[in-house]
Amino acid sequence: MSLLSRLFATAYKLPQALTYDLIVEHDVMIPMDDGTHAYADIWTGKANKDVKTPVVLIRTPYRRGETAIVARLASERGYRVVLANCRGRYGSEGKWLPFHDEQMDGEATIRWINKQSWSDGRIYTLGASYQGFCQWALTVHPDENIRSMAIIQSDSDPRSIIYPNGILGLETVIAWLTILEGQKSTLLMLWGALFGERSHKKAYESVNLKDCDQLILGRSIDYYQQWLKNPYDSSYWDSLIPRPDDMLVPPILMVGGWYDLHVNGQIHDFSFMRAAGRHVRLIIGPWNHESMGITGYILREGFAWFAKYGKNETNDSEQPDGMRIYIMGRKQWLDLKEWPIKGETQSFYLHKDAILSPLAAEEETVRKYIYDPIKPTPSIGGNVTIIGKTAGVKTQVKREKRSDVLCYTTQKLKYPLCIIGNPEVKLWVSTNAETTDFFLRICDVKPSGKSLNVVDGMSRVIFKSSDKFKDNAIAQIVIQMNPTAYEFAAGHKIRLQVSSGAHPMYSRNFGTAASNDIKANYKQAEIKIYHGANHLSEIRLPVFIN
Repeated sequence: MSLLSRLFATAYKLPQALTYDLIVEHDVMIPMDDGTHAYADIWTGKANKDVKTPVVLIRTPYRRGETAIVARLASERGYRVVLANCRGRYGSEGKWLPFHDEQMDGEATIRWINKQSWSDGRIYTLGASYQGFCQWALTVHPDENIRSMAIIQSDSDPRSIIYPNGILGLETVIAWLTILEGQKSTLLMLWGALFGERSHKKAYESVNLKDCDQLILGRSIDYYQQWLKNPYDSSYWDSLIPRPDDMLVPPILMVGGWYDLHVNGQIHDFSFMRAAGRHVRLIIGPWNHESMGITGYILREGFAWFAKYGKNETNDSEQPDGMRIYIMGRKQWLDLKEWPIKGETQSFYLHKDAILSPLAAEEETVRKYIYDPIKPTPSIGGNVTIIGKTAGVKTQVKREKRSDVLCYTTQKLKYPLCIIGNPEVKLWVSTNAETTDFFLRICDVKPSGKSLNVVDGMSRVIFKSSDKFKDNAIAQIVIQMNPTAYEFAAGHKIRLQVSSGAHPMYSRNFGTAASNDIKANYKQAEIKIYHGANHLSEIRLPVFIN
């Protein structure tokens, strides 16, 4: 293992290791407040066995062995690592309910660490994805011994995973259920490896979301059924969203990716912390949730962050607060103090004949398409998924050939155009459906004609209960797209896709306001997009000039 850790350390340019001679205590029992126990592995350098050391806490719902390399790399650099399983996971006692007990159990774990003779009073937290949520849970009543946190590909709102943009993230939920429930035995893991993709497809194709857990696991999962019963705006989520004490939250480092499902939430958390005057740093690269390239930043930046905010440690870190973002297309990193940045807005207007132009349309025209929920428009790339092979940048030819996708394209750009922020789309629309999704995608069209997705926006609009949409009336909708940092090169074109689905990334819309997952009630939707002097449909791009 030491050879592997040395290879990692070299590849990721980590600080010099202090020792490679480690000891690991397995299945250490940590008492929780209700009498149950969490199980943990404790890593430390053999020479530090009876020495007070700073502690890195990682709480995880996954197998401890999957995080062993991180624990090893940290302990080689002088930390004692407490790698603990969440309630009801891999030996830890109690019932596993995602998001429910992380504050209570996390605080109990911190109190236990504080009582140990080997803790020197400095605690750091580290982890990605759900491990990051476990850290946010500790910010509600943060212990004074927590010096800093490194929260990776995660944010404080659990709805980012379940209901991105307010709509069930079907692909992510199905994949996560398989990971959580399929890891309990070797047999289930083997079954998932052999047949998981096939069962996923059955779940994606199901017209009743309530059946999906049965289709992929052969049984009903209580917490999944609870998610279905409680949409994004349900009060069910109120008690599950950590409310950080913005006066006591320790310094937080966050790392994420433009094609990661947590990027919106991370920027929200960053802005909240900055407004409260807390120390916070956010790094966003060209990554998705499973990108290998992010690992080096997690460790290198995390160790530097711990050093910066760990008293009595040598600190040569120059890490500033603020943001560090990667501008895709330009292939350049940029440091920012705040988000959003101040800049100009460039509008491109939708015209007939699939044209996207900086000149406003004058002639009143309309284009239309039919969305069929039984044959939903596929997603093909994007950021609202944890599945690496379907996330990120993908060729869009299959989407753009479909009759249920309208495309609007600019002329070739004379000069590079860099955008940083959240593009906004204003559309004048009408439909015969009670409810319709609008999935919008900006693409970069290369001189060869190859179209690649850059950033998306999604909104589910209920027409039945809205007076402005009554009787197929023409009305304007405004959709803020996900954040991005991207430079379109000279000679390239900008393309806007307009559609009403991105399946299975999002659950499909059956067109009826009630029982929106029942096939018997489904309705094909005719959607019309209007453009002209009286109906200026446009896309507004946040242009960055430097």
